[in-house]
Amino acid sequence: MNPNRYPIYRDTEALLLWLKPVVASLPKLLDNQAIGKRLINSVLDALEAIVFAGQQPDTPKLRLEYILLFEAKMANAKTAMRLLTEDRAVSLRKETQFLERLAAIGEATGRWHKKTASLAANVSNSIGQG
Repeated sequence: MNPNRYPIYRDTEALLLWLKPVVASLPKLLDNQAIGKRLINSVLDALEAIVFAGQQPDTPKLRLEYILLFEAKMANAKTAMRLLTEDRAVSLRKETQFLERLAAIGEATGRWHKKTASLAANVSNSIGQG
């Protein structure tokens, strides 16, 4: 599976590349560095979830579980960014840019989630009728 065929993967990877210098410029306080690391790891974990979701073309229920994992990891990333902004380690401008990128990814993920949930329901219904 080529993950680059998924716009969500490409957009999330672009977010990760955007985040790297933001996290690298964090104050060297242990709390900020730990939260920054968690932010990067959450986005990396989200990328991994997309790869796993893409490897489940014939099992929409399992694909949906990976989409839900992706959404949870991105929620973790959003929380980490909010904490860094509240601590004034990241500017409001950077947080706004992050949230705009995240919103675009979230819209695409929402569509993928809805489509996959519908497919999973259809598979469950067809199994129940068989």
